[in-house]
Amino acid sequence: MKKIVFAALVALVSTSAFAGGRYFKCEGFGNVDEYRSSIDLKKKSADFFDNDTTSDLKLTKVGMLESLPPQWQYTFEGKDESSEGSILRLIFNRTKLTASIYSISEDGKSTKIGSTDCKELNSSED
Repeated sequence: MKKIVFAALVALVSTSAFAGGRYFKCEGFGNVDEYRSSIDLKKKSADFFDNDTTSDLKLTKVGMLESLPPQWQYTFEGKDESSEGSILRLIFNRTKLTASIYSISEDGKSTKIGSTDCKELNSSED
């Protein structure tokens, strides 16, 4: 029965991955005020600012966590402009309005930089 209910919910919301709000701002990753990100779902991109450098990130994955209610999760990745050879991975939970940022080294080691809450904006200009 759980699987049927979950399947019905998935069918109901599956077309809404990019519906609704499209712009989000996340500030204070790891309790560092200068660490912030802007997310633009319309352009399928995000950025991450870490004191002096902005890294551009592209959407690489959209998924839904198996939970009630279902949670949309977006993964963005791109070159870490402040650390040669590293990749940044931003995981944004649109349902909970939270984000986490990770640094991935050349040897594949993942280090969490931090997490924070996000807020929805009316446009990319806010």
